[in-house]
Amino acid sequence: MKWIFLTGAGMACVIVNVSAQPVERQGSDVMVKPVAGNVYVIEKSKGNICLTIGDDGVLVIKNQSVILSKEEKQAIKNIKDAPLQLMDTSKKSPFTFNGEEVRMINFSGETYDRYSVVYFTLSKVVYMGHHFFAGMFPRIDVGRGADVEKYTDTISAVSEEVPEEAKIIPGYGSLS
Repeated sequence: MKWIFLTGAGMACVIVNVSAQPVERQGSDVMVKPVAGNVYVIEKSKGNICLTIGDDGVLVIKNQSVILSKEEKQAIKNIKDAPLQLMDTSKKSPFTFNGEEVRMINFSGETYDRYSVVYFTLSKVVYMGHHFFAGMFPRIDVGRGADVEKYTDTISAVSEEVPEEAKIIPGYGSLS
């Protein structure tokens, strides 16, 4: 994976190269893609949903409310019919699920204060959530105290924290 940082006029952009596996369509707006190991992504126009699916069940991680549509639930059930455990990215402590450590890396103040980056250590997958929008600049909510410089620092810190070969799931858009 290559990280390229472009800054100018207070803006930052990250370009990554991640190969994705074949797409399975579930409904008009829901696509499910395996990413690596037990990690999957449901790509939706209203924001991506990260999943880890395995012996412990299905953990659904999403930036906003974790209320799932009927189509999203069916897409997950098509992969594994198991009870869903739902969480948002405000959780901050590491935990183990489906045999791997899941680290919640919190960076305060750069986009939305309550969202963390989620790192699946065994699968080497990073769910960036609101910290990375594929093909566009993220919304940096300066009205709520977010800061462009802190955003740039966050992206740099994530690139130092995770291995170069890690795959990136953006909060919005396709795997990049």
